[in-house]
Amino acid sequence: MADYRYYFHELLSNRRIMELPLEGVTFGRKLNGTGSFQGYFGLDREGFDNASVLEATAEGKVCLYITRDDYPVWGGIIWSTLWTEQSGTLQLNGATLDSYFDKVDIERTLNYVNVDQRNIMIDLIVNMQSKPSRNIRIVTPAKFTNASTNITRTERFNDYEVWRYSKAIEQLVAYDNSFDYYIDVRYNEREEFERFLCIGNQLGATAETSTLSFNYPGNIANFYYPSNAGKGATTIRGIGAGEGVSMYRTTVTNEHLLSRGYPEVVQFYTDKALYGGEKLQSAATQELRRLSIPYVTPTFEVNPEMDPQFGSYMLGDSVKMLIESARFPGGKIFVDRIIGWDVTPTRSDSQEQVSLTLERSSADE
Repeated sequence: MADYRYYFHELLSNRRIMELPLEGVTFGRKLNGTGSFQGYFGLDREGFDNASVLEATAEGKVCLYITRDDYPVWGGIIWSTLWTEQSGTLQLNGATLDSYFDKVDIERTLNYVNVDQRNIMIDLIVNMQSKPSRNIRIVTPAKFTNASTNITRTERFNDYEVWRYSKAIEQLVAYDNSFDYYIDVRYNEREEFERFLCIGNQLGATAETSTLSFNYPGNIANFYYPSNAGKGATTIRGIGAGEGVSMYRTTVTNEHLLSRGYPEVVQFYTDKALYGGEKLQSAATQELRRLSIPYVTPTFEVNPEMDPQFGSYMLGDSVKMLIESARFPGGKIFVDRIIGWDVTPTRSDSQEQVSLTLERSSADE
């Protein structure tokens, strides 16, 4: 049985406050997005001073690190708590460290001309953390200099337009041919928790190099395959900056789906911060790819202690899922990337559970 431990640190200083044996824990992570956390702790517990526990879980002030068999698997910020008097329990709610990007604004104009998109992301974090009260100690990698991997962007984030860092980053990752990122938690050379920006044009092992494989039946306990045309699109109408006749507009259509007999289904993509037809076209193209009919994001509940064990794979890794099921007569092979996972540690009444969320299956395109 895996051993989970929960460490509370100050967000800004990274100083350890205390370790708490939480109950009812669930947590997750996402590629290019924010993962969540929830857990519980009962006050009036022997060996724990109530005032110290409340200080250690102060909303917005503390960072939680989770380890599994002494390996860091999650890091994030406690944003809210809920006290229930009759049960005497404190519910803790949090989100991964990237959730902080949505809490602060770009205070001075930042301008980038033909700069590698990954370097823009790195510079945004460096600028955010240049102010001590915003320095949450995310370690950034060295700037990318290999011209063969550069995908350059020209971006300007004006201070008077009230940009949050999250919005600037969302705009960058929304483009066609954009990059991947997540904030990882690891041990540094002093065996201290370190927050590190993982970033690349595509993170994780590719389908050609990955050896990850799961089977149903086998090391997949269950799976969910939601298939939805109502959330999908054959056409995206892109709406950008400007008003009236001067507003940037674009239309992109999946002609392949129309040729297969699908009716036109229109969705709108709106970003009033997008100046320029090329940028809007790129973002709309990416949105059309994401919403291609049928819109599918399969989830697989895997056995975390069977090979490949939880912790041996990363966000962005490609994985092969071999499925034998009535849902797929003749069987099905998915070759997709892991874009998210959710974990429920072992409880007294249930086993440890790990659910993997995959990208839209290449087999459905």
